[in-house]
Amino acid sequence: MSIVREFPSQAGVELAGDIPDKRGLALFDFDGTVTKRDSFLSFLLYSQPFWRFCCCALLLSPVIALYWLRILGNNPAKQMVLRVVFGGTPRKDYLRSAQAFASDRLPALVRPEALERIEWHRRLGHRIVVVSASLEDYLLPWCEENGLELLATRLEVVGDRMTGRIIGRNCYGAEKVRRIQELLDTTAFDIRFAYGDSRGDVEMLRLADKPCYRRL
Repeated sequence: MSIVREFPSQAGVELAGDIPDKRGLALFDFDGTVTKRDSFLSFLLYSQPFWRFCCCALLLSPVIALYWLRILGNNPAKQMVLRVVFGGTPRKDYLRSAQAFASDRLPALVRPEALERIEWHRRLGHRIVVVSASLEDYLLPWCEENGLELLATRLEVVGDRMTGRIIGRNCYGAEKVRRIQELLDTTAFDIRFAYGDSRGDVEMLRLADKPCYRRL
């Protein structure tokens, strides 16, 4: 597998000659690939009064420490964070925050070169899917506005309140591949691109003929 090690305005020039007549698939990680920085943390801060965010951060400090020490995995750590921050939140308040974040803050996080690359795939008629461990509820409005399909982490609702529990699994690592293969047959495409920036994208990158890893 030959990995392009730059986010590819440059790679697009190199590859453009052998693509136009091929049925293509483009898989994009979101945080750190399409965006300049992590949107999940930004959303947590945006969705909570500052005093409550600080209280949640203090309560979760052992979890955060264990995660950074790589003692606690991404999936259980994220589940604990979501339970503490959103468990018991009225669904209407949560969705209001998600939609406001998508319109007010998310566009400023998106990297112009990522939008250029997405548009390059669109011009070639490729199927474009954003595959993210971040939350579906704030990513979906942005993806719909930009005409993109989305696979992302989903949160459970019981009655009119959020439980903070993830439906199924966090869309990270091998789960990204499982969700992609559940949505579509990757072998049906003549050429497959994948873009990622972290260890959570490695399995998805292995699906691609033209993988791009932004940094090592």
